[in-house]
Amino acid sequence: MLGSNCSIDITQNILEKQTPPPKTIDPIRNIGWVGSFVSTASSIARKSKLFEPMHRITNNKIKMRNFLMAEHEEMLHELNLLPDQSREKINAVLEYLRLSRTPVRDTGRPFSIKTREMFREGKDGIERRVVPELSNPGQVLKLNANETRILHEVRGYLESRYTLNAKSILTALGYSGEYSRQSIMNTVEDESFRDDLLRLFDALEARRITSYIPFMRSGDTRIMVYGPDGSLESGAFRMLDSLEWLKDLVGPKIAAKIPDPGVDAKIKEIQARYPEKDGYKIVVSRMGADMKDRLSIDDLSSLDKLLNLMDARSGEIVKRYFDKTLGGMFSEDTVESLSSNDAAAIAKGFFSDLDKNVRSVLMDDLIAGFMKESRDIPGYDTNFTDRLLDYNRIIATTVSDRMYRKDYSEAYDNLKRKAAAPEKRYAESWDQYVDSPEWGVWRAARTIGFFNSMWGSVASSAVNAMSVWAVTAPQMTMMKASAGLDVYRMGVQIMGGFRGAVGYGLHIDPEKIPGLTREERDVLKIANKRGTTRAQMNPELMGMEAGIGLTKAGPLKKKFSRYFQYGSSVVSITEELNKNAAFIVAYRYAKDPKALANWKEAYKEDERAQAIIERGSDPFDVAEFMVETATFMGGQIDKPSVMRGAGGVIFQFSQYALNLMSLLKRNFMKQGPRGKIAGTFVLLSMYQVSGLLFALPFGDDAINIFEWLYKSLNGEDLDIRMEAQQMLADMFGNGEEGRRAAEIVLYGPTRTLIGLNIGQRVGFTSLLPEMGDPVSAIPALSTTVGKFQEYIARRNSGVQPIAAYSSLISPFIGKGPTDFVKGFVQYPEEGVRTRYGNIIKKADEMDWFEQFARGFGFQSASIAREQQGKQAAKRIEESTRNAERNNTVRLSKMLADAITAENKGNAAEAERIRARFEQEMEVIVDKFQKDVDGGRMAKAIKPPSEQALREAVIIELYPDSKLNSAGKLKRQAMIDAMRTALVEDDQEDLIPEEEEEDEDAPLLIE
Repeated sequence: MLGSNCSIDITQNILEKQTPPPKTIDPIRNIGWVGSFVSTASSIARKSKLFEPMHRITNNKIKMRNFLMAEHEEMLHELNLLPDQSREKINAVLEYLRLSRTPVRDTGRPFSIKTREMFREGKDGIERRVVPELSNPGQVLKLNANETRILHEVRGYLESRYTLNAKSILTALGYSGEYSRQSIMNTVEDESFRDDLLRLFDALEARRITSYIPFMRSGDTRIMVYGPDGSLESGAFRMLDSLEWLKDLVGPKIAAKIPDPGVDAKIKEIQARYPEKDGYKIVVSRMGADMKDRLSIDDLSSLDKLLNLMDARSGEIVKRYFDKTLGGMFSEDTVESLSSNDAAAIAKGFFSDLDKNVRSVLMDDLIAGFMKESRDIPGYDTNFTDRLLDYNRIIATTVSDRMYRKDYSEAYDNLKRKAAAPEKRYAESWDQYVDSPEWGVWRAARTIGFFNSMWGSVASSAVNAMSVWAVTAPQMTMMKASAGLDVYRMGVQIMGGFRGAVGYGLHIDPEKIPGLTREERDVLKIANKRGTTRAQMNPELMGMEAGIGLTKAGPLKKKFSRYFQYGSSVVSITEELNKNAAFIVAYRYAKDPKALANWKEAYKEDERAQAIIERGSDPFDVAEFMVETATFMGGQIDKPSVMRGAGGVIFQFSQYALNLMSLLKRNFMKQGPRGKIAGTFVLLSMYQVSGLLFALPFGDDAINIFEWLYKSLNGEDLDIRMEAQQMLADMFGNGEEGRRAAEIVLYGPTRTLIGLNIGQRVGFTSLLPEMGDPVSAIPALSTTVGKFQEYIARRNSGVQPIAAYSSLISPFIGKGPTDFVKGFVQYPEEGVRTRYGNIIKKADEMDWFEQFARGFGFQSASIAREQQGKQAAKRIEESTRNAERNNTVRLSKMLADAITAENKGNAAEAERIRARFEQEMEVIVDKFQKDVDGGRMAKAIKPPSEQALREAVIIELYPDSKLNSAGKLKRQAMIDAMRTALVEDDQEDLIPEEEEEDEDAPLLIE
């Protein structure tokens, strides 16, 4: 049973529940070529006993990292919301405690300390005075009661993280016992290994008081200030970031070559502080993007190296460093001095497999790293309260990687030995991607797409909430028939835990949810900290799931980050509602023997579930599994190949639909009668929300593809949706009731029942982007470039200035505020118009319901019907235009060819062409007559008239004669343009003689 004490011990308990990969495997199931691109990692893990351990271990590593980052989030959040003055005081105290190596205990009184002069012996043996950046000798540093409390909480946190980091190092080396000297002496039998561990333990503890408060520095520009004696100890060592935002756009290599005015100004400040006339020498260098260049500074601590790598925002570099050095445990020079086999064993975490001599070399390197003096040289970042967030993520990432490295390597090696080639290729690609932060450009593009499509939108949040009854509740029926009602009730209870927090926005507080037992509340808190019940799909849409989350930013960027977080929480809160409700219901069911038996039967062919069953079907594990199954996993761990990198930008909003299709396939094909019932309930629920068009798997996509192909091949527009709606309306009697029934079938009952056009907004099963130009297909472009194009079109229409400026500012204020402007400013003044100014609904016809609906991101059913009707009428009007034009051009070309043949004296050829003309014309006329007689008026393609053919033939024979049909005002401009393009000067015949005009003649305007 998991308790409420979210500590290192809890994390260790979760770790100990993992077992090695199963030894007995089923025959390998090959993955097809298409499947390798569209299959999520969890779907592969459900099928493969070889890939399942890799996926499970990675999933648990991510959850451990999430847990460690969230374990003290309340304290870190409170710390960063303190007034600037309080934070500055705490920063000064932390710096002094680190430099003076002063232990502090909580006396229950406000903290106060008088600083003293400090001296430190340098690498050259010379003792030098150490001067803090934030205080002076003899100064009294005082904190009030609240600041003192937070100081002790911070120190307790740092102490625990130092211990956790040390423990992870011992675990990576093969020692899994209690972290104490006595335990090592009593439990390690290998004398040589025991002695090495004891030396390492002593080194770790000897440096605790000088290292547990982190001094951190990072950047791609390093400034080495050598003092009058030629040492850094008497000078300073700073690292600065140049054009950090530009790295995400052009990459660190190019950004390193671009001058940065901000860095140049900082260098001038340093030169003023350490003048050359006083004997200081300043050396400035820009580091390259290569890993060796970024880490080539002597005595740079492992913590600083990790911070520099993460600041570099290069996924490949981060992964390579972690794989090579076990998260910075060993120096690269030492690892490179070993054989390739030994280096590979270290990367896999197989430390115990190494020769004793190699292990001894590595242990000496590790101990030397901890015995090495940390850099107390001025230049470290003194904003400790901010940097603790970076430190928190680095320690969480490093510890979780070390803890799971060996188990993952064993599972991966097992797959590579036994898997078929397609599965092996998928695993190799996934392994390279899953731990490598994506390029900042792709994340930024997804952030833009999310910001302008969903951010702050009440409608988007409501769409998230619909999945509670449309997907989650039906899936839970596989455990218990009453799941629908149970999930709905729990959803209402979860809403009681909705809370708002400064700097975070809306969230769910497990302590505030009514009706939970103490046990349920405790396990929900752990699931929350592990990330299981937190929003996962939405952060992925935001481009944030792979981000490093560092805090180096100016005040403006921090304010925007907070603004972005508030709006994001509006959308994410309902995803968390879904996940929390699913977790508690599944946890309760897992403790019911009958419900658990149903679950085992339904998932008997699911390797992820079988692994849980083999470990004893712990209710917590079952609940996590059901959350990940019914509400889907987010983040890099589950992305299919097609949605990685640039694909993630193009198919930004498609992963939910892909997951849903995979879920329904399992329901109907793998999970027996209960699965079929659950799948049927999902389809029925989706129909209730979005209608037949969007409830059928890939139905909307299939229609779009067919219509696009039909128009490409035939030149005619086709509106399958409207034709289907008209056909159904005829079947139901074609009166108002018949038309309403047809609408309900295709678009769901929500239009009629609540007056909102929800179905088309939900799009549960729509996978493909819009069929059209790239701007409309890619969310990041359609919501920025597309909005600017819309602004120009609306402005040029001259009748909708508010709508024009609403489009212009939309990319800067986000989806939610844009909806508000449209609903409460644009609609009352301008009504609803197309981008070109055509009226859909007048302003004086708008009622309050339509305005409120638009203001919160919805479209009213009445406006949807108006738009649909007018679009259908326009499509019908234009549907045969291209086909009729093509017929005219084709037939006129035949007649022109016949005339040309006659002029050349080839009467037989002319007669043959005319005969073919008559045949073609007869076919066109017959088809037109059949369409008219059959009542297909809209599809009837009119034959070209005699006048149209005559004019087309003349233009075919005499292309320049087209100028005669041009208006006199534009004709001269057309002639000038043609002359310019033709280059030659003797083109007077462009103007027929009878049309030449006197340049001095007056221009008459009738």
